Amino acid sequence: MTLSNGLKFWGLTFITLILFFWVFTDALMPFIVGLILAYILSPLVDILETEGLSRLLATNIVLFSFLGFCSLFFILLVPIVSDQLMTFVKNVPQFQNKIVGILNQYLGFNWKTELVPEKGQIEKHFADYGKNALGATTNVISGLFSFSMILVQKIAFIIIVPVVAFYFLLDWQILISKIDSWLPRRHAVLIRQLVGEMDEMQAAFIRGQSLVCLIQATYYVVVLTALGVNYSITLGLITGLISFIPYIGSGLGFLVIMLVAAVQYLPEYTTLIWIAVTFAIGQTLEGYVWIPKIIGDSVSLHPLWVMFSLLAFGSLMGLSGMLIAVPVTAAIGVLTRFVLERYILSPYYSGNTTY
Repeated sequence: MTLSNGLKFWGLTFITLILFFWVFTDALMPFIVGLILAYILSPLVDILETEGLSRLLATNIVLFSFLGFCSLFFILLVPIVSDQLMTFVKNVPQFQNKIVGILNQYLGFNWKTELVPEKGQIEKHFADYGKNALGATTNVISGLFSFSMILVQKIAFIIIVPVVAFYFLLDWQILISKIDSWLPRRHAVLIRQLVGEMDEMQAAFIRGQSLVCLIQATYYVVVLTALGVNYSITLGLITGLISFIPYIGSGLGFLVIMLVAAVQYLPEYTTLIWIAVTFAIGQTLEGYVWIPKIIGDSVSLHPLWVMFSLLAFGSLMGLSGMLIAVPVTAAIGVLTRFVLERYILSPYYSGNTTY
């Protein structure tokens, strides 16, 4: 196969895969989730297998332990989080009034007397906006809950994901060997090297970042609960879990928590200061302890690329696109660096070639 034909073949294969994922994105959701789950849990199965357990027994132990942990999580925390969210939605009008009072009191700004061209006009618009905002918030929350409940109620989804994960875990080494046998023999060593780099990067990011998010969520839940902040479990979990979005996740969580705490505690400032200190400590631990120790320096994904990949794949393929965004971006990053290295070593870069 000539270079031109090879490029055509691999280009056509790549385009076909993209089209396949785009067309069948909804149907592929349980399989994507099952594959990601198997990928995350496979090292634990390998460890148990090296200790002398059979692959089947190790797979069952790891998978059922994980499912048991998830079930316990939902049984204990989902009712609490649901109750806190619904309470928050009901209290939105009170929050609105309190925020207006804070603006008037602490910023020396009276919107009722300084901004109203006609008496009562701004109040009316503000009230209408509040109603619309409350309605929109309620609709969004209701939509999220409806979506979550639909997912939970889809028995097929609940069944397929563990089954897919089970078979991927059980046959992981067989699957890898089978795919390896399909590689073109001339380039097999190079492809294994590139795939190994992709695996190292994805493993460090996906498994490591998942653990970091879990640690951060636990930290924020514990500290916010100790400080007595309203909705501490919900706010702490959400803030920790969305911290994988660089800067935006933690920043958004901080703003929301500070807003809720301001409504709850002002004019007393002490708790607000402690919340700020809590986030400063959390960000320091994440940036200088958890990420270097757990993820390491092997992940060469710039935060801007992570944000772009989540937005791009999410807009193209929805939730399933966001699930594969970082792994695909990591793979593209490895391939891009490989192409650049080859280009720099080529005569086209040095100019030692004739045209």
